[in-house]
Amino acid sequence: MISILLLILPLLFSLIILAGPKQHTARLSAGLSVVSLLVSVYAYCEFMQHGVTQFNFDYEWIKNPSIHVKFTMDGIALLLIILTNLCIPFVHLSASARKLDHPRIFHFLIFLMQSALIGVFISNDLLLYYVFWELTIIPAYFLLLYWGGQNRRRITLKFFLYTVFGSLLMMVAIFYLYANYSQGGALDSISIYNIKVEPKAQTWLFIGFMMAFGVKLPLIPLHTWQANTYHMAPNQGTMILSGLLAKMALFSIVRWMMPIVPIAVVKLAPYVAGIAVIGVIYAGIVAIMQKDMKRMFAYVSLAHISLMVAGIFSLNQSGIQGAFVQAFSHGINTIALFICADIIQNRTGTTELSRLGGIRKIAPKFTTVFFVVMLATAAIPFSNSFISELVVLYGIFHATPTIAFVAVFSLVLGAVFMLRMFRQAVLGPENSNTSGFRDLSISEKITTYPFVILIFVFGLVYQPVFNVSTDSVNNLLTYINTWSMYTPGSILP
Repeated sequence: MISILLLILPLLFSLIILAGPKQHTARLSAGLSVVSLLVSVYAYCEFMQHGVTQFNFDYEWIKNPSIHVKFTMDGIALLLIILTNLCIPFVHLSASARKLDHPRIFHFLIFLMQSALIGVFISNDLLLYYVFWELTIIPAYFLLLYWGGQNRRRITLKFFLYTVFGSLLMMVAIFYLYANYSQGGALDSISIYNIKVEPKAQTWLFIGFMMAFGVKLPLIPLHTWQANTYHMAPNQGTMILSGLLAKMALFSIVRWMMPIVPIAVVKLAPYVAGIAVIGVIYAGIVAIMQKDMKRMFAYVSLAHISLMVAGIFSLNQSGIQGAFVQAFSHGINTIALFICADIIQNRTGTTELSRLGGIRKIAPKFTTVFFVVMLATAAIPFSNSFISELVVLYGIFHATPTIAFVAVFSLVLGAVFMLRMFRQAVLGPENSNTSGFRDLSISEKITTYPFVILIFVFGLVYQPVFNVSTDSVNNLLTYINTWSMYTPGSILP
């Protein structure tokens, strides 16, 4: 019943917000969402002690085709649920000093997004999973359309068309599986390990699934919607898109696609890993050239996500497990980055680097927070990203040393573009835009200081984050080894 509670709580909170007072909506939303975080912590304790059995729920929804309201929660899903419920209170709270039209509807949509994300992570029926996957589009669409910036209609339409196109291809793949392999029963995380899809069909199913996941992540060349969307979106929307929404595509690769098409995964893994690493280098180079902070952060996110994809398609424990621990760290760091960008934009009215500078002298507390978050994003030692990024690179090297050598270059690029951005935005002389820059308010300290703590806590005590996903990753790799007959540690059959 814990899984149902995690799903229903955001829906309940969304109704409370709609019926609640107009004032202090952001703070009320943040306070309510802490309840979901506490339930997630309890779920983690139960999971580490008893396993997944207490999270299971099954109710027959439709008889033909057999579709069940079926929930469960493996270690990878739990890790991403904790990330979601950890970050959502800060997403709400970051809007407390902003003047928003219809704030209750704004926070209502954030709660809907939270519930849909959790639905993706806990669904144990393939069609039910697809329903929640599609539901995430609705609140994202309205957040972008009604609270976005310049050219929001055109940019939101492009985001919507890309997402729908990818989702339709995945829907065709799912319908094919139900028509040919369900045998009148539900397709869940157990039954998909028993179906044997023909190798030729696996290739087409792989393409159908990866198109949907590649758009959401995004991967090149399906990334062209990202930079404009991140720049135009309200900062809270960008936090969700970058910090949380991309993670459900990473999760879906290992939860659904890899068990369904293991032969195609092994055959095509080198190509996907190669494209992903090219994306790392491409995003790093383009990020250095950006003149706007939010656009630069979009390409920073693209680089990190691409590295995680390369880790997953290394098809070994280090690569996959490290990718999801890095996803956990990336969610924390990315949301912290966009909170800092939101503070700068609220103070100065811009995120263009050429119009910033001199903040260090007049806002030392904010500068310190921004500096720590920036270094964590660049994966310095003792930050939360450092160990996970090393483990991912080790996994890639174990699979394909050449790809790993190219991927290591991303560490250098990451340091370059983050230091360049910090120098332009915070150091140097102040100007008319930044001369009145105020240091952190009390509510902003409550929003930002916890991220500094989390960066160092998970940088020093990282093993519990790895432990939660160990069994799930081992089970997946054992299955791929069995059906694809490839040597463990190699991505070649």
